[in-house]
Amino acid sequence: MKRALEVFVFLAVYVLDVRVKAETVDPNEALIFWPSHCYNKTLPCTVKNLTKKSKLVHLGVEMSLSLNATVTLATQGVTLVSGILLIENNSNINVKTLYSDIKVNGAVLLKVTGQSIEITSLEGISEARRRGDEVFYSIPPGYTYIIGAVNSKGVADFEFPQSASFVSVVNNWSSLSYMTKPKFTLKAQEFRVSSINAGLFLSKTYKTIIERRIASHRKMLKRRQLNKVVKQKEIEGLRALFRKKNYLE
Repeated sequence: MKRALEVFVFLAVYVLDVRVKAETVDPNEALIFWPSHCYNKTLPCTVKNLTKKSKLVHLGVEMSLSLNATVTLATQGVTLVSGILLIENNSNINVKTLYSDIKVNGAVLLKVTGQSIEITSLEGISEARRRGDEVFYSIPPGYTYIIGAVNSKGVADFEFPQSASFVSVVNNWSSLSYMTKPKFTLKAQEFRVSSINAGLFLSKTYKTIIERRIASHRKMLKRRQLNKVVKQKEIEGLRALFRKKNYLE
């Protein structure tokens, strides 16, 4: 079933790209669907956005798509194929990408870039699991997780969590959000505090990691020096024994 869904997504994206290239799209037509007219009727349903932003509602959750973003709506959630997907308003929904599974709990900004997915928690604590792994990692607000392509071991690459880039995230967020300006300003201010706190926490974490590595390195050097002294004494002892046995002393 999983393989069949992956094939369906691939074919859907291919057909959508061909249609966009081959047809003259009405500028008033914000979205195209495959199969045709599947939205709110049949699942799976693949949607591609052709305008600056478009809103979809699926499983009771509102989401915004960036220009050229493509998603597949399914019974268990959404698959993000390309572009940027914004989910806000304290939502709960499952999102799949080529490299990860995401349990949205609150608000997130998801961005597919090349061979990776950037997951930024805007509000609430969402969770993400990289492909090939069984563990879900918590993503508090203000943090960005980057999950990359699957490596030779069959597990998606996973970068150390980062504090969210406030300016970049807010620019994308504001361009896709349908919130009123006063409400968005308030949310952005809250997110700024979260991203600053994330940065402070990660700085302390990095410092602790570095200090532990330095301490570990010093212990290793000390052990090497100690081993060198012990070996030198052993060599000197053997030489003394050799000289004694051979009446050289």
